[in-house]
Amino acid sequence: MKFEKWKKFAFYLAIIGVVQFFVLCIIAMIFYPGGTELNPNIRGYSFFLNAYSDLGRVYSLSGELNTISRFLFVVALILINLFLIPFYLAMNSFFKGNRIESLFSSLATLSGIISVSFGIGTALYPADLYPSFHLSSAITFGIFSFFMLSFYTIPIVLNHSYPNRYGYITIFYTVLLAIYLLVILLNSPPLTEIGLIILVTGQKIVLFLGFICILVLALGAIKVYDISTISQQ
Repeated sequence: MKFEKWKKFAFYLAIIGVVQFFVLCIIAMIFYPGGTELNPNIRGYSFFLNAYSDLGRVYSLSGELNTISRFLFVVALILINLFLIPFYLAMNSFFKGNRIESLFSSLATLSGIISVSFGIGTALYPADLYPSFHLSSAITFGIFSFFMLSFYTIPIVLNHSYPNRYGYITIFYTVLLAIYLLVILLNSPPLTEIGLIILVTGQKIVLFLGFICILVLALGAIKVYDISTISQQ
């Protein structure tokens, strides 16, 4: 299997994208003024009561300007999505062993690139000013992320060079994401404190685990790249 150096760079770029996403999110949470859907008087950001999208509001739920958190939210989401484009293209090169691998790898790459556009849309349309655009972008991002990882699972399991354990990770995550999407689309929890906790905590768990899954796949791809490079010497 022949690799080009830009592909390894693409895998590192994905890792950088994930790391900067988490760092900027943590800082954005620190600077969030306050307020939740149920209580505008709460100060600061609550992991269990604030949605991730609250960080991207122009005005926080307390009614205050949310300039710093919104800026960090937008930068984090746009950068990670842009950095994932070369990652998806590079991943596609792993799975050319047969038609099935090639087909599902191409579908995964296409789904990933489509998800990028909606991920950026989620960042650019704040939930308080453009709620319908923001929500539809976020949900569509989740749906195509589900397709992307589902499609990648098949060639990962079939390919002898890429360890199957990475396929098991994607299977676990896609099941988790599917459950969350079904809950949101079919029977969203009521807007009570318990319902809000389920909704926003589940949202962050699914989102953060999704990017961790990408991080793990990128690390696995680098290992396969290095092994292949050594074997060709």
